[in-house]
Amino acid sequence: MATVHWPGNEVARVPKRAHLIGVPFIMTGDEEFPDGINAFIFERARGKVSALHGAAPRVRLRPLDREARRKIAYNLADLLTWGETERAHPTQGTIRWDQLKSWHILEMYQDALIRGYWSENFFRTKSPSPIAPETVRTKISHALGCFKWMADNGFVTNFDYEPALQTITLSKDACLLSYRRELQQAVTNSVPVAARAFRKSPGNQPLPTLPHLHAFFSALAPGPHRLIALQMFETGMRATEVIENTLIPGRVHQRCMDRSKWHVHPSWSDQRLTLEWSLGDDRMIGVIPPLEMVEWKLKPGSGWDRQSTPGSRLDYGYQCNYRIIGKGPKVRLAHLPPKLLLAMWAYINGARRSNEDSAHVYLNRFQQKMSYHAIWEAFDAANHAIKSPLRLTPHVMRHAYACYFLEAAIIKEGQDRGYDRNSIPPELILEHGSTILLTIQSDLGHSEAKSTKKYLEQVAKGWIRMSAHQTWNQFLDEVQLDV
Repeated sequence: MATVHWPGNEVARVPKRAHLIGVPFIMTGDEEFPDGINAFIFERARGKVSALHGAAPRVRLRPLDREARRKIAYNLADLLTWGETERAHPTQGTIRWDQLKSWHILEMYQDALIRGYWSENFFRTKSPSPIAPETVRTKISHALGCFKWMADNGFVTNFDYEPALQTITLSKDACLLSYRRELQQAVTNSVPVAARAFRKSPGNQPLPTLPHLHAFFSALAPGPHRLIALQMFETGMRATEVIENTLIPGRVHQRCMDRSKWHVHPSWSDQRLTLEWSLGDDRMIGVIPPLEMVEWKLKPGSGWDRQSTPGSRLDYGYQCNYRIIGKGPKVRLAHLPPKLLLAMWAYINGARRSNEDSAHVYLNRFQQKMSYHAIWEAFDAANHAIKSPLRLTPHVMRHAYACYFLEAAIIKEGQDRGYDRNSIPPELILEHGSTILLTIQSDLGHSEAKSTKKYLEQVAKGWIRMSAHQTWNQFLDEVQLDV
């Protein structure tokens, strides 16, 4: 689900970024910043690009007002959401922003708008709700203007590519059939059609409790889906990062060299290589540590052995670390908790053994690399199974990691200073939490500290709020007001 954001007031205090105030930007459903689209919005907001890129403007271009900027951003975000929604184009799969072609917009997206299968009213009423023609023209105009500008400026390639007519026809027919089946099922079962899921900032909703997380993990089928969810919660990695950065050492693998993908490192090649765990070789980014790196740590009957022995790998202190590639593309160090790494290897050597050719740890039921869409489906099914009052998503898992990591570190520091968890003073929460933020910022791959600071703010507010409400409840009990 693509979302529109507005820079906060703190940007105004940064001299080199003050010009961004009042200019919206978009974030895709997998937490990616579509650079080309955001650059187009910025240039349009400044009045440097006409509504239809390439066409001579009828009037002198001027900076756009806030409402015009908002309309452009939301129209483009709506297109990106359509591309991310696989059921809107079953034969095409998930379409990333830099993979959209003109025929996707003119033949399929526009058709969905005109027929009323892609509108807010459709998701609410369960019946096709065609959008007004002038609104359709505006949406398509913004989309074409943006992508033509991106094509001219090198953000996308082959935008005007058109497949065979038969491919277009089959894609449109599959799209219509998908919606008709969905509507028929809704009528038969007397349940509402699933609306588009708008991603909300996890900081604006309660943190899932540990029992809630346990129930959610239990509802996920044992195997890849549960392991993926655990890896996101225990490491803070994004879903797409987990998919692309879990390669098995010892397998022969050929890297994807599509430069439009965010997870392609500049130093990679298309050569087939035997993978090995390495903290220095860029060609081995994403290769998980081998099993022997954690086997020695498990002592029968006594838990984890943290005592080093002469010559043991513990002397180096990085047994469960490995390098991953994130957005940017930026390379960072990730830590796999020992028990999680053992569980991953148990899956590799057990249920996953049927495919010895693929180097990816997580495979779907067709024995192919797990997709982002499959993870979302598994999460939706688990949420439904436990009747979750709080919808858990991959991004919520990442958010929960940051908050619980902070909470555990603050509780430990408080205990070392003689406090129990209910009496830790606010100044200690903020003081020690600020130090731990450095680790969380590195683990999450945030380039700026302010992106990570929100987690400390939520933990601190929650802690202080709980204490304040307990005091308030005690006060109410003492005054004995009649109910």
